[in-house]
Amino acid sequence: SVHHIAVMRNMSELGLAVSDEQVSEMEAHVYEIDFKKAAAEEKLTRHDVMAHVHVFAQLCPTAAPIIHLGATSCYVGDNTFFSVNCNGFDVLLPKLAGCVDRLAKFADQYKDLPTLGFTHL
Repeated sequence: SVHHIAVMRNMSELGLAVSDEQVSEMEAHVYEIDFKKAAAEEKLTRHDVMAHVHVFAQLCPTAAPIIHLGATSCYVGDNTFFSVNCNGFDVLLPKLAGCVDRLAKFADQYKDLPTLGFTHL
């Protein structure tokens, strides 16, 4: 992910064996996701994240030794889950606010209208 590449750049600044060339190689290929290859690799590794790591390593042979450095499967999976949910809330919350607003207006409009209540259909 783009975030992981930023972490790699920081590792380089901390003195770990991560070169600018390796980080640049990953940046150049970060959006080249081959889901078919990853699915085939997952059948072999039986691990979703490592399948993507292996496929990405094929695109980035110089960076291959450091791709998984500092990134556990939970780091990748949990951050992806968090990111997807945050983006989903950006879509969902305005729609939910609109629904609550329409429901409030409807309730206010008909608050004095007598209705027959049903308790069992």
